[in-house]
Amino acid sequence: MTLIKIETPRCNRSGYLVIKNIIGSPEIRFCGNKSVLLADHAPASMVTSALDLKADFWLTVSLLLSVKDLIRLQATCRHLREVLSLDYVWSSALRDIMAVAVNPGDSPCTLSSLSSVELRHRAVLAARIERFWGRDSDVVAPRSSIRTCRLTDSGMGRAVQARLVRGGQWIVLLSADGTLRLQSAKDWEFCAEDVSFMMPVDSEVQMTLSLSAGTHKETLVLLRRSMWDVVYVCHALSVCDELTRHFADSQGCPSTTIAIFLIETNIPEPCFRQLMKVTRHHRRGYENSMAAEGNRWAFGWSHEGRQLLSVKNIPWNHDDVEKEVLIDIGEPIHATLALLSETQVLVVSCDKTSLYEIPPLQALPPPDEEVPIIRQEPIWTCSYQGEYNYPPISPICQDASSGRHEGLLAMITGTTLRFFTPTPEPSMNSSWIRTYNALAMEAAPSLSGRRAMWSAGCKLFVCTFPMPPGGDAGWMRLGAAQAGAGDERIASVGMPMLPVEGKIRDLSWDEASGRLCLLVGSPMLRANTIMIIDTP
Repeated sequence: MTLIKIETPRCNRSGYLVIKNIIGSPEIRFCGNKSVLLADHAPASMVTSALDLKADFWLTVSLLLSVKDLIRLQATCRHLREVLSLDYVWSSALRDIMAVAVNPGDSPCTLSSLSSVELRHRAVLAARIERFWGRDSDVVAPRSSIRTCRLTDSGMGRAVQARLVRGGQWIVLLSADGTLRLQSAKDWEFCAEDVSFMMPVDSEVQMTLSLSAGTHKETLVLLRRSMWDVVYVCHALSVCDELTRHFADSQGCPSTTIAIFLIETNIPEPCFRQLMKVTRHHRRGYENSMAAEGNRWAFGWSHEGRQLLSVKNIPWNHDDVEKEVLIDIGEPIHATLALLSETQVLVVSCDKTSLYEIPPLQALPPPDEEVPIIRQEPIWTCSYQGEYNYPPISPICQDASSGRHEGLLAMITGTTLRFFTPTPEPSMNSSWIRTYNALAMEAAPSLSGRRAMWSAGCKLFVCTFPMPPGGDAGWMRLGAAQAGAGDERIASVGMPMLPVEGKIRDLSWDEASGRLCLLVGSPMLRANTIMIIDTP
């Protein structure tokens, strides 16, 4: 068995890629398009070309090289270009990378369906993303990687949110009047629009937009509208979709309308397809605890000093039987919901994170009967001190085989970045983000499984998460330095093309494409602008 030592250009000053045989010290050096096997004090007969080395040798060596070194090695000769273009080389590199750079749209089992060209592209892009966004010094986006689109029409000129669809190829826009628009992130082409949620702009209706994944990784749009119903007052126990309403001369009660849309982009004419629309009446004026993932959606609200949580199935087809379970999870809280699986939900507030079991869903009772309320105690909980209501969390990725989220889940609860580990036993780690201030926040932070981005004080910041345990191979592939890998790295992002007096109203980060989308408002221009920053 031959023992070898890899010495990359980062480790030596000659600019060569050096491979040494520890027993006898012959070495191979690569520079430009030349590859020669050298031996100290060896006869000329021992000097040979790299072409004489078998492919198995190079496949073994490829497991020890970074993405950057693999590309350099491919450029030396035709033989190495062919050997290092095999699926095995790039799928191995990408599997190592996925252990540290989490992409919710991928899982190791999906790599077998990709070609070597696609595998290489993803590995190279991941290395570029880590090199550019993962630094601990200022990140300056070159002008060549920035594109802008001014929203001048009467509807989208008042856009309040802009979110990238997973993969970074599409943008979902929400206008102040409730209009939804799907737009290409590549050429700004308008593709689809939905006005079923449209309301008068001056109606003081609060709207929020969020994206999640369906059963087959489709993109789901969650639209929430909060308003005050001045005509009806709700029944004392309004827990069903079709509520008993009483006419009365009173101030009414608040209501929240939730709609779930499926974005269909794999058809000639992309569109929004509405899966469901439901209105909930409640006692508290503002309720924003909602989530959808896989085949479930959930909504939480306060009722008579208790926090109720309704979990229902998503009606993908018209003939699907509607089912629901209603659980009581304790005292009222402003919390973010995360459906880790069909049987577990994570409830994250500013001062506590709790994990609950979801009982089996049951068919809805007759209209004259109420849905029974099931009291649930958390199976795990962690208390802390925070200052952020409805803390933002990283995307859920339900594994195709297990049906549950198994990786780290990042969340920002104030000036603290926290990581929830669901398996094998639930646990929580945290680190302090010194340059983050929730009170100075302009737009809600956007998180992926690898980093978080937020704006404050007209500045943009990026935080790269600490290296997870056992990720040495992935860090080697990305070419990242091991020093400081166990700490978070925070850097400000310079944007030379930001409009004068521009304010970041919304931001969305897509880890898979390395694309950042900003919705920027400028009082001078009296219009909103979409700004796309691609990884150079």
